[in-house]
Order: sequence, then C-alpha cells, then structure tokens
Amino acid sequence: MMKLCAPFDITSEEVAHAAKMWGCNNDEAYYGLCDQRDRCRHYEDKDYEAIINLQNKSGMVQVIVRRKDGRRIRKHWQVMQRIKNEVIGPKFFGYEVYPPKDEVIDTANTYHLWCCAGELFHTYDRKHIDALR
Repeated sequence: MMKLCAPFDITSEEVAHAAKMWGCNNDEAYYGLCDQRDRCRHYEDKDYEAIINLQNKSGMVQVIVRRKDGRRIRKHWQVMQRIKNEVIGPKFFGYEVYPPKDEVIDTANTYHLWCCAGELFHTYDRKHIDALR
C-alpha cells in the first residue's frame, strides 16, 4: 500500500538531465528540481516511489512512478493501475502518452500517468465492460 512520505532525494543524474533539458548549470537545475519537488506529493511502498504533480499546465494530475531499485516495472499495466487507484483514486481515468519517435525521452525507468475524473475518449459501453469481465 502506497503511503505519503517525505520528498525524495534528487540524484546527480536527475540534476544533469534537468540542466541539459533546461539549458542551465547544475546548481540552477538542482534548485529548479527542488522547487518542483516541494510542490508535489510523494508516496512510497516497499518497491515503488510515486510523485503526484498537481501543478502541471494540462489541468490533469501527473503521476510519476519508478521502482526504488531503478529497474523496469514488470507487469507494468497492473502495477500502474494499482498505484493510480491508491494515490489518485479508483474512479479516475489514467492515461499514458506515447509521443512521436523523434520526441521520445527515455532516460530512466520512469513511468508517467496523466489522470482526470472523466474519460477523454469513449472506450466501451457499460454492458460491454460487464460482459468482458
């Protein structure tokens, strides 16, 4: 079960990536990351860390998830669904985004969900959902 916790430490790798992305030096990147971190909620369980960003410009809630050991998440869909339910709520929709190839940033085994209370597009009717279960 995910529990609210203190903000996570910022790694030197995260600082280097932020400095490159923002075009600034490491000190500026570190303080920028600290500012972002302090505006988020942090959760953890024995295997995973989740950061809830309520301040993004999309109007949706961003959930950033990673394993504590830095490895890929196995059974990715099931893990992300469980964490979304625990930290955002089971009635919310969660979406992953797969950008065009030339816009992919894949520097770490970090996963992102964009969550909202309503669906963005229609998937199945209730009768189909019930029939598929």
